[in-house]
Amino acid sequence: MAVTKIASGSVPGFEYETYRHGQEFLHRVKITGPVTVTERIPLYRLTLDQTDSTAYFCILDNSGRYDNSLTHADMQLLDRMAINAGISHFYGATVTFDPTYPRIVKLARLNAEIAGLTGELLATGDPTEAEHFILTKIEQYRTQRDHLRTTGRDQNPNR
Repeated sequence: MAVTKIASGSVPGFEYETYRHGQEFLHRVKITGPVTVTERIPLYRLTLDQTDSTAYFCILDNSGRYDNSLTHADMQLLDRMAINAGISHFYGATVTFDPTYPRIVKLARLNAEIAGLTGELLATGDPTEAEHFILTKIEQYRTQRDHLRTTGRDQNPNR
């Protein structure tokens, strides 16, 4: 599968690169300072605009140990943004050393499911594990999508 870098840049609190993996898009995001939902919204808008798929794949790297605030209300807002942009599947891996982050991921999973998003999230201190997780999810999603297309059950054949 061909991998092509299609975008890169920064917004306050983040640096990002977006790669096209076949028909899917992977956003690699590095936290560069303390972030809240205020910093997340412009980043999310940029990466959602770059995603010409119903699936959103992201590796969030907070190995710099910056304050990374995310409330339940923030999660609800970000999930609505994704759904409004046509996203139905969300896969994310966060590289973090924060021992409380797995609880945030658990809440984010539940919130995404309630919002109607399908997907999986992972928190790990190992960048290699995050990379493997996301690349595996891209391949699984691609296989599932291709199967649905060949059987005529794809709900979004043009995306």
